[in-house]
Amino acid sequence: MPADPMPRSLTGRIALAARDQLRSSPELTERLVEIEVYEHEELFESTSIQVPSLALILDTYRLDFSEGLRMEATTLLMVLIHAPIERGVSSVFWRPDTVELLFEVLYQEGGALRDPEDPDAYLTQAIERFQQLSLAGRLKPSGSLLTPIRVEYLARRPRRRIS
Repeated sequence: MPADPMPRSLTGRIALAARDQLRSSPELTERLVEIEVYEHEELFESTSIQVPSLALILDTYRLDFSEGLRMEATTLLMVLIHAPIERGVSSVFWRPDTVELLFEVLYQEGGALRDPEDPDAYLTQAIERFQQLSLAGRLKPSGSLLTPIRVEYLARRPRRRIS
C-alpha cells in the first residue's frame, strides 16, 4: 500500500501524525481493528467500517494572534466505533478503558506531535484539551455505537508579517 500523500494543511498533517502515533501502540492495535482519518460524510455514509475502530475527523482550525506569536489550535474529533456493549464486568469497562488508553498514547511527550516528514520537528507543543463527549448515536445500518472524543492541540509559532 503506498504511503499517504502529505497534506498541505497543518490540520491534515496533525491528523496523520496523531493517527501514526496511535497506530504505534501495540495495546491499542490489539483493541482496535482500524485507526484511520475520515471526512465527516465518508464516515457517516460508509458501510464497510470494521468494529471496533477509531475514526479521526478534521474538525476545526483556529488562529489566535497575541504578542508576536501565532497561537494555532487544531481540534481533531475522534470517534470510537464499537458494537453495543454486552452486560458483563469486562465489557462494561471496555469503552472507558479504551478512552483512557487513547489519552495515554496521545499524551506521550506532553501531547506534542512530531512532524511525519521531519521527526526532529514538532507540529504541536501540547494537548490543550482532551474531552470525551456523551454517547453520540449509532451508525446505520450496522447499529454500531459512536463515542466522540475531542482533542485540541496547541502550537505556538512566530508571527509572520504580511507586507
